[in-house]
Amino acid sequence: MALALIIPLVLAVATALAQQDQFPQRCLQGPAYWCQDAETAAECQKEQFCLSFWDTALVRAYEGVAGL
Repeated sequence: MALALIIPLVLAVATALAQQDQFPQRCLQGPAYWCQDAETAAECQKEQFCLSFWDTALVRAYEGVAGL
């Protein structure tokens, strides 16, 4: 009985660890790297973060141009 519970647990942990290895090391560089373009944001799984990042950058750029 215990073995029937342990095997799925071990498989779940192994799957989670294998998926961690799929995260590209270059994505550890942070927002300047993640948000350089939409493709990189998707690769680093940071699409939502970058949408907010880009929105903030556009507002700041507009405020700078408009003198606000």
